[in-house]
Amino acid sequence: MNETTGALGPPASLMNTALRMVIPFRREFDRALDVQSFLENPVYAKEVIDQALQSQNPKLRQYANDVSAHVLGPRNGPDRQPNRPVTAPSSASAASPAAAPAVSGASASLASAEEAARQQVLNKYRTGLR
Repeated sequence: MNETTGALGPPASLMNTALRMVIPFRREFDRALDVQSFLENPVYAKEVIDQALQSQNPKLRQYANDVSAHVLGPRNGPDRQPNRPVTAPSSASAASPAAAPAVSGASASLASAEEAARQQVLNKYRTGLR
């Protein structure tokens, strides 16, 4: 086994690559990269990886490709097809409008509150701790 993982944290190579991303990320995007949050929070990690993949720095893009499969999983890595059409099941019950559940006002307000909280967390990560 060349990568160690366990109760202490992620594989050593993943931690090493994430640490190598800090300086190029700060230089290009003027944004702090919190490595611990990057390794623990998949939403933050996806945002950072997507931004790093848009970088002009080839090393930063390579680092993003290297960590994406580990952090986001193999199905969400850089080889994914983001605009791939989704095929609906061909059963008649799935096509009927009565089969779709109605969204109540309470669940819609709960979803908007969750989205607002999520945006606050993402904004904190974008600005970094200064």
